[in-house]
Amino acid sequence: MNRDAYIKQVLTEHLCTPSYLQLNSTISLHRIAHTKQRLIKAFQAHRHTFTQLELDSFTRSFTNRHRIPIFYGMPKVHKTPLQLRPVVSCINSFPSIFSTWLDFRMHELLHLIPSYIKNSTKLIHDLKNLTLPQNARLFTADASSMYTNIDTRTGIEAFQHLFTLYTDLIPEDFPKDFFLTTLDIIMNNNIFSFGDTFWRQLQGTAMGTPAAPLYSIITYGYHENTRILNTYNSNLMYYKRYIDDIFGIWVDSSSSSWENFKTSVNQFGPLCWNIEDLTSSTTFLDLQIDIINGQLLTKTYQKALNLYLYIPPISAHPQSCFKGLIIGDLLRCWTQNTAQDDFINITQLFIQQLIQQGHTIEDIIPTFRSAAASIDNVQGNKENPPT
Repeated sequence: MNRDAYIKQVLTEHLCTPSYLQLNSTISLHRIAHTKQRLIKAFQAHRHTFTQLELDSFTRSFTNRHRIPIFYGMPKVHKTPLQLRPVVSCINSFPSIFSTWLDFRMHELLHLIPSYIKNSTKLIHDLKNLTLPQNARLFTADASSMYTNIDTRTGIEAFQHLFTLYTDLIPEDFPKDFFLTTLDIIMNNNIFSFGDTFWRQLQGTAMGTPAAPLYSIITYGYHENTRILNTYNSNLMYYKRYIDDIFGIWVDSSSSSWENFKTSVNQFGPLCWNIEDLTSSTTFLDLQIDIINGQLLTKTYQKALNLYLYIPPISAHPQSCFKGLIIGDLLRCWTQNTAQDDFINITQLFIQQLIQQGHTIEDIIPTFRSAAASIDNVQGNKENPPT
């Protein structure tokens, strides 16, 4: 892109909007220093609540050289006209030390969010145990700019309510006070540079901060726990979410309950969800999911614009890395594809993609045979193993 056009588009689409405020350098540096002081003060006040490993991690990180987060835009080449995806790089910034700790401790709260799903492997495992009624239909939903549309006050209150509602399910030594104090500071003081300018984020999840993904999972998960899952438990045969993508199986013949459900999904501050109509075929994560003759069938879904830039033969990676890549992808495809023909087709595509990266069929076939043998051992007595 032309540099001037890039800068103009960043300013027009993102920075010069109500979500951000430009600051002069003096005010920015003062705010950054003040945020650092607040975080250190909170750490000192609660250091007795940390394990020795946490104390060592914090104190060692404090001595590192830190930088100001940097904003940039990644072109969405599949959009017409071309749009930019906003990114804030917080690596090696002082607030990222505390945000990384938040992310680490949030993993202890994930079990409170039954809608959370880790990956498509877990989804396939769940779907295999389901028996569908005749009126079952699939649906998906994706959030519109989820991070910037989670109201910060609402998000922090969600954690406060979770700590109150699920006291018995949270470890007794969980440092709730320090957690909430740090979360408030991180989410309300996201300052970054763009070129020689400085900006402060005014609303939404602090972009680029390490805790952002789990923060969004848990905050909206509280809404799901209290407003969605209980209210529509008779309709939701299955409901899971991966950050800003929802997959569910809906059972009901009444259109009014479906419309009420869609309204409830969107009653979380300014956050809006684009909810797909009920259907018998949809895509979620890297899966295509279909209802055929009352059965759930899955197969691997690949985006058309994915370049599949696998390790080329001239790479300095050890051969074990390439073998591990093939074993991992072959096992994933074997697990994802209900029909053996679909597994064969996706494996053939995988081989073609490797050849496009410079590999020869003579070199990769022995590795595929070795991978198939490894999968046979893992699968044990599974019917029709790959050969």
